[in-house]
Amino acid sequence: MTRPDVQQFEHWLAEGGLRNMPLSDLFNGFTQHLLEGGVPVSRAYFGMSTRHPLIQAFDMTWEPDNALYHTQFDHSWRRRSAWTDSPLRHMIMEHLPRMRRVLTGPQAVVDFPVLEELAERGFTDWYGAISGFEADSILDEPGSLGMACSWSTDRPGGLSEENLALINRLFPIFAVSIKAAVLPIITRTLLGAYLGTDAAQRVWSGATARGSIERVEAAIFFSDLRGFTAFAEQASSELVMATLNRYFDSVGAAIVKEGGEILKFMGDGILATFAQPEANVCEQALRAARRAVRDVAALAKSGGEAAGHLGLGIALHKGEVLYGNVGTPERLDFTMIGPAVNEAARMEKLTKSLGCAILASDAFQAALGDSRRLLQPAGVHAISGLSAPRALYVVVLDDKAAA
Repeated sequence: MTRPDVQQFEHWLAEGGLRNMPLSDLFNGFTQHLLEGGVPVSRAYFGMSTRHPLIQAFDMTWEPDNALYHTQFDHSWRRRSAWTDSPLRHMIMEHLPRMRRVLTGPQAVVDFPVLEELAERGFTDWYGAISGFEADSILDEPGSLGMACSWSTDRPGGLSEENLALINRLFPIFAVSIKAAVLPIITRTLLGAYLGTDAAQRVWSGATARGSIERVEAAIFFSDLRGFTAFAEQASSELVMATLNRYFDSVGAAIVKEGGEILKFMGDGILATFAQPEANVCEQALRAARRAVRDVAALAKSGGEAAGHLGLGIALHKGEVLYGNVGTPERLDFTMIGPAVNEAARMEKLTKSLGCAILASDAFQAALGDSRRLLQPAGVHAISGLSAPRALYVVVLDDKAAA
């Protein structure tokens, strides 16, 4: 690869990072340009740590058929032997930004399991490079950000000094491009995890001014876990947290499956909304609520004697809600507010006294279609903070009883 070609490729890498080119395209393009520059790459590897709630790291492997093989790893990956016994982890722990291993001949050093496998497959040389994305970061620590790459060849004689010089020249620019491309992805992922997908998209799109609001007609889902305070007093802290997360998993899965958006976790309560255009949002919310009650009942049965008294109360309402930023200039919360939200929260408190799992408002039942048969009148009731009583409906959980 001539000097102008190298400079042109450096420009391509920089542009790719600035324009958020997909990581797979950056990695594949980097490998292809190394090949064009005379580097006899027979296998290339790229791995990166993340800050995803479920995915701790991911990697890609390139092979000569131009295929890219992707793998994702959960938060237990650092304990797996494939990582703990890898040359890249050795480089990280020993603070070695570059490392080479000749795999054949009298100079061979085959001191890691993956290198043994490569040598058995006929590879002759291996070269690794690592780069952290933050000052003084250790890539093997939870929460760290960085990347690791390796290149292997099966060419007799391995990699030349010219090959290594080209890799070393281009790798820092490649790392900067990856960092530029991946940071927006990480930011949006974290926003989605903590704010919810829709709220995250609104914030990412610039709806960040304090006091800015958007009015939306939506179905409101408000749930609370009954008996949790008594359960928390009896159970160990570990069991309490595990049970609470399983409860959130159960209710959250029911909401998301039906197209809802979880807006906030409040202690052991969940506030969610269903506001998809062109959808019967009340039908969606009703299906989610019935499924959540069934799943939490199964969870209580499997959680031992202490968890056996756990139950779920859900209020379903429909009305106008306000999406917006509230808080101080230094600390904002993008949330859903409005009278309809307050009414749903107060309705839920009546589920226990009325002896039911799910209560629906008159506005909610009026918006239902065929599923209206699953609601039975529960009378007119005073709701705290409201000037006039409201007609409420109990949701039937047994389809046969509603037939």
